[in-house]
Amino acid sequence: MINQHLQSAILPGGVATAMPAAGVAIAELQDFIAACRDAREARKALAVKLIYQDYLYEEIQAILDVSLGSITGWKQAYEQDGINGLCLNYTREKKLPEC
Repeated sequence: MINQHLQSAILPGGVATAMPAAGVAIAELQDFIAACRDAREARKALAVKLIYQDYLYEEIQAILDVSLGSITGWKQAYEQDGINGLCLNYTREKKLPEC
């Protein structure tokens, strides 16, 4: 089920109706997902991407089988620290060059 939604979320579409800032975030998250080597980081990025694509938190919870609290935390981390906030070993004190 995750793979089905992952494919539909990765394919272009639905972005045309997004606001420009959301469109930039979606593109950035998509690039990260495509290059990501760790499934946990990809899941975080996909959850945030789905938020920007106007999915409900409950829908994301069902698709990715994660808690609502995790989704909220990942979105906040992305908004505060960008892509680095989604990396597993990232802390605000120890900024990573890339995941």
